[in-house]
This record gives sequence, structure tokens and C-alpha cells, in this order.
Amino acid sequence: MSGVATNDFDYDGESDIYEYALGGNPTNGSVQGIVPPITYHPGDDVRFQYLEVNSSNAGINYLAEWSENLFSNFWNGSWDWSTNAVSGTPGYDEAERRIYGGTNDNLYFRLKVSQP
Repeated sequence: MSGVATNDFDYDGESDIYEYALGGNPTNGSVQGIVPPITYHPGDDVRFQYLEVNSSNAGINYLAEWSENLFSNFWNGSWDWSTNAVSGTPGYDEAERRIYGGTNDNLYFRLKVSQP
């Protein structure tokens, strides 16, 4: 990716770095990338999944975090389980983070992307 990361070259409302980091094409407004899904599974397992540029195409940093509330501004980067696997999108891996959600009334997730 070249240029300023916060630009929106294709005027689709998403920053270029966000699009590229999540498998999109910053020069094509119809290819915005994949919004990270949050899914709930039996046993109160909560999963946060997203695409990650693989190591052969370094240049993007990812920080997946969760919080129990939005008032404290405390975000936790510790997960009960983390893995990366090959995805169906060339040049990207699929990252999956899991946390036990059975004792939480609310869980919020965010993904921060940046260039080193």
C-alpha cells in the first residue's frame, strides 16, 4: 500500500489502510474488504475473526481487543485462544480470537490496524 493510510482513494467511505488490511482493494470502491464477524458458540464461546495480511506481505499491524464496557476505555488484548490459518483470500490469513463470554453481560470488540 502506498500513499497516506487514512486517505480514501476510491471515495467509498473506508480508509485505504482499513480496506487493504481486511482484504479489500483501496482503488476499487466495490471491493471494501470483509467486516470482522463476531459469533457466539455453545459453551459461551465468543469468537472474533478477521483477515490479516500474511507475513510475506508485511506492512500492517493488527491489534484485536475486547472490553466489558465502553465507559472505562479499558481494552484488553488478552484472549483465551488465538490462531491464524490460511484463508481463501490470496495474501491473507484468517485470524481467530476467542474468549469465554459466560460471565459477561456485555462484550465489545475492536480491531485497530496501523502501519509500522
